[in-house]
Amino acid sequence: PSTIIANTFNSWNCGNIDISTNQFTSLNGSTISSSTFSSGDAGNLTIDALESVEVIGIDPNSLQKSFFTSLTLNTGNGGNVIVNSQRVIVKDGGRIDASTIGSGAAGNITINAAQKVELLGSIPEFLIPSQITSSANLADKSIQQRFGFPPILNGESGTVTINTSQLNIADGAVL
Repeated sequence: PSTIIANTFNSWNCGNIDISTNQFTSLNGSTISSSTFSSGDAGNLTIDALESVEVIGIDPNSLQKSFFTSLTLNTGNGGNVIVNSQRVIVKDGGRIDASTIGSGAAGNITINAAQKVELLGSIPEFLIPSQITSSANLADKSIQQRFGFPPILNGESGTVTINTSQLNIADGAVL
């Protein structure tokens, strides 16, 4: 799948990703990520789209979700995810995420959608819901050991703020 990535793997801070367009669509497992895997802080991810932002589907081969994300997987802090548009649609397993699997704090998510935000559906056969989340997640034990993630999570989750005229959440989606 296609990717736009600005990640840090050491003590240097990660850069920001800023996208300005008329319409933005992320399909079939494509990823936009500004994340930290070490002690440097992740950058912010900002998408300004005049008409719409869509995060839709998964890659059927790898089961990779379409993602807008700023993650921290160690001691660095996560960046913020900011989406500004008329309409924001997250469906069929797509995900907007600012989370932590380490001791760094997760970033915040702010969605400003003048008309509506739709969070719809899931991929039930793979238990993959469409999501908008800022969370603190405990990694699977095998992943903890492989990457050195802590067995006890102490990173704080961020906040999710959605400013819109209409919010629709349906068919197994998670906010």
